[in-house]
Amino acid sequence: MSKRGQITVFVIVGILLLVAIGVTTYYGFDEKPTKKSDLQKAVVKTQTNYCLRTGLEKALYQVGPQGGYLEPITRWEKYNKFKIPYYYYEGETNLPSKSDLEIELSKAIKKEIIGCLNNLVMVMSGQGLFLNYTIESVKPQIQKSKVVVDAVIPLVLARNQTTDKTVNLVKISKIASMAEMSNFQVDLDFRYSAIYDWSKEIIRIQAKNPDGFPLTAISDIAFRNNFTYDILTVTRDAGEGVILDITAPVVDDRNKILVVLSTEQVYSQPYYFTFGILYGVNYSKFFAEDIKLEEEIATLEAQLNESG
Repeated sequence: MSKRGQITVFVIVGILLLVAIGVTTYYGFDEKPTKKSDLQKAVVKTQTNYCLRTGLEKALYQVGPQGGYLEPITRWEKYNKFKIPYYYYEGETNLPSKSDLEIELSKAIKKEIIGCLNNLVMVMSGQGLFLNYTIESVKPQIQKSKVVVDAVIPLVLARNQTTDKTVNLVKISKIASMAEMSNFQVDLDFRYSAIYDWSKEIIRIQAKNPDGFPLTAISDIAFRNNFTYDILTVTRDAGEGVILDITAPVVDDRNKILVVLSTEQVYSQPYYFTFGILYGVNYSKFFAEDIKLEEEIATLEAQLNESG
């Protein structure tokens, strides 16, 4: 979601809070939560869920181009701003497990939701309310047709009765207790599990054919599962860095390929999942006849030069 959209959401939150505060002021404010404060609590809960859901969506787009990683830990290739991990490298399979992807997604979500929650804190402060949060845990589950996130984010919501930053939050007069506002869950209909399975199948086929690239097999998998793909070859320019080119390079009898899987949309834009393959090609064996012919020609030319 764009920053403008996020600001719009928080403006709406501010209006709702003005109404809620007006109602609470009319009926009085007590140390014990009242039914009139439930709207304020509901707004905070709803907005926290919003932060968690948008955090999940942004995190998926962040880790997808990097093969599911927030920061690849294995061999990787840099392409633009992304670090693309090699799932297959010189006969070695480095495919992450689904649990690994969940851990990486958790890191990305935590990173994404901080700004959103901080905005919520500022909105509450502007309405005369104090909000404190702690991100204790964020646990995504990659299920068959969706991604579910369970998060423990204890919240303290109170009236701004003091400016003492050292005050014990538990002693502040609360609208909602931490126990009531700790557990959050969101889900997103997205076939992340299927994308992982397609990648796993491609790498399995690659491992069985280490001296070639299974382009036909990838096309078959894409056709059967209704997704598109791009094959990008890697070549280096005269300077530093990596560029992409349609001409397959030969570097030390190796070929580097970046596989880009493209599937359904979340933000009305394609979702990309990318990983690398480095497969070996024995060019000496593959071009044995050509090499032999070149040697015979060279020998013949040498003999002609000697006789001439």
